[in-house]
Amino acid sequence: RTNNQPETSDNGNIQENARTTKRKRATKSNNITESLSQISISNIVRKRPRSRTMDNIQEQQELNETTSDWKPKYLKLSDRIFKQMLSKSLSDADKFVQLLDTSETLKYVRTYAHLLNNVFYLKLEESFWEHYKQVCISESIWSSPMLKNIAKESNLFRFKFKTQVQLEKHYQLIQKRLNIAENNLNQYKQQPIHESIDMNTLSTIMTAFVRQGQHKLCAEFERKKLILQFDAIDHRLIKAFYNLNPTDDQ
Repeated sequence: RTNNQPETSDNGNIQENARTTKRKRATKSNNITESLSQISISNIVRKRPRSRTMDNIQEQQELNETTSDWKPKYLKLSDRIFKQMLSKSLSDADKFVQLLDTSETLKYVRTYAHLLNNVFYLKLEESFWEHYKQVCISESIWSSPMLKNIAKESNLFRFKFKTQVQLEKHYQLIQKRLNIAENNLNQYKQQPIHESIDMNTLSTIMTAFVRQGQHKLCAEFERKKLILQFDAIDHRLIKAFYNLNPTDDQ
């Protein structure tokens, strides 16, 4: 029996060590779980709510999107597509298209369309900014500017009006580009072309062709004019309202 006592003692020590090891593992496991939980919670990227200011900026960018996206790009069209479009511009345009039987004449007519397209586009731009100036004058945009905090409260950031100085600079730039485009077209007309093509006929067909191609572009300019007009009216009415010195309840 004396010989068995050490064995019992050893067994007890082994069991005690096993329990201690289990407690350590459990504690370590719990610590790891808590740490992982804390890490996962702290590292969660919470999605910030979209502010009204960002919505206004995006809306303004969409409205100020360049209308050149609607401008036809004749130099990038295939020969087949270009001829098809040209033949539909006028009732007798088919006969003219048949004369474009060489790469030289086709290239000449295509470049002519491109240059004329630039001229008509810049004339639309010029007309729009002339309209812009008249609206700003008639609706007192410049003579009676609105405070920024009032414009923000009234959500009038949809269309940011240019200052008079900014508008004059932009208008002069458009006129300069238009003069260059017209000179480029006039110089191009002086180049020799195949004798079978009459320049008067070419001018008539090209004018109808380019006008037809700019149908969506013209509609886009008209849409921008309407937006400008509506925003200018809103500006005038809200300015008149605040000039009455309304109370907070009003």
